[in-house]
Amino acid sequence: MDKSKDNSSGIRRFWAHLRENWGLKVAALLVACALWIYAAATAERIRTYNVPVVLTNVPPGTIVTAGNERSVPVKVRGRGIDLISTDDEEFSAVVDLQGHQPGSLVHRLTSADIEPPPGYDFTVLEISGEDELRITLDAEKTSMIRVRPRVYGQPPEGLVLLSASSQPDWVRLRGPAAALDSMDYVETAPVDLSGLTESGGVQVGLMPTSPSVELVDSNVVVVNLELSSAETRSFTLPVELEDPPEGLRVSIEPRRVELLIQGPAARLEELIEPELVVHAPLPLPGVYEVPVLPRLPDGVLVKSVSPPRVTLILEKSPGG
Repeated sequence: MDKSKDNSSGIRRFWAHLRENWGLKVAALLVACALWIYAAATAERIRTYNVPVVLTNVPPGTIVTAGNERSVPVKVRGRGIDLISTDDEEFSAVVDLQGHQPGSLVHRLTSADIEPPPGYDFTVLEISGEDELRITLDAEKTSMIRVRPRVYGQPPEGLVLLSASSQPDWVRLRGPAAALDSMDYVETAPVDLSGLTESGGVQVGLMPTSPSVELVDSNVVVVNLELSSAETRSFTLPVELEDPPEGLRVSIEPRRVELLIQGPAARLEELIEPELVVHAPLPLPGVYEVPVLPRLPDGVLVKSVSPPRVTLILEKSPGG
């Protein structure tokens, strides 16, 4: 018997049989696929969501300063198609703060705190990660805080900054009492002095502070800049060691250096003689190369120090 002929005949019969009622067979295949997809979509599955914490009923006169920035991993069971079609943000871990006083508290999250999105048949199984939520409440406060202009750069040659002030020079801020009590000032946005040729005002915003602190008044102030003609003066001054270590003998070489400064004439007239100091890196005997630090009033600039560094020698005192 010729096996090749039998195989060929079998294949022809298979294709002939396959072509019979092919429309019904395709329909049956599509129905089977649809049933499989439906079964897979409606079968129960488990998914972990990263659920944001939502704090409700914050007591009047208080502000949350910690605990509202967290999210927690939560395992949820539901239909596969529903789990795929929902996002983390549609869930919430709700904590009711009604009746709490300023201070710290610990809330242990449970499945009952988790609110699924409406319209879905979800079951919250468990909170997978850390379930303790540490929350801090602080009393809300409004304070007047001083505005400090922030300037950088130098005016063109021949000019110096005499003063920088803000208008208004105080602003009202509202926020947690602890944050406001620790604030001495709020800075303006930086103002560049380079290119300024005359005195005047520059309108700028205030720099952001703590995220929980907000401005009650306008965020815009005027920084008034007063420029003055610059004068220079030179000095030959002794260098002194500030806070010399006890029991050590101090030598500085060279002992006197040249200082060239620049500033408004009025400031320089008030300046009798600047101070030049150095600091010991360690309170131990040794030889150190240290920078010379001029002590100058505001608005007076150092043009040069020659030499800029001196040799500081610390030795044990005789009999020490």
